[in-house]
Amino acid sequence: MKSNTSSLWAKVSITVPITKEKVWDVLTLPELTQRYMYNCQLHSSWELGSKAIWSAQLEDGSWHDHVVANVVVHNPYEQITLEIIHQATEEYPSEVSRLYYNLETVPEGTTFNQTR
Repeated sequence: MKSNTSSLWAKVSITVPITKEKVWDVLTLPELTQRYMYNCQLHSSWELGSKAIWSAQLEDGSWHDHVVANVVVHNPYEQITLEIIHQATEEYPSEVSRLYYNLETVPEGTTFNQTR
């Protein structure tokens, strides 16, 4: 299994005029993640070592676990790091990557940074 935890290939940063607590809810509450994450709800207890599972709602209304990750860092309202194990396909080998969420309070509200 190839590890891709040291090379970042995507970074997004945005400042929004709301509190870190509201941004945190958007990142962690399943009913909110479904609105922007390709109809996927993100479910986790957010305990270190626990699973974080993106479940996709199919056209027939049933749910399918789309992506499974491990919670490796969790500082409420500040930072989440997820380790994602990508299953091998015919085109690509199995790989591990990390997804980083960081929040910072700024005068304008909250800056959200996501890197992967």
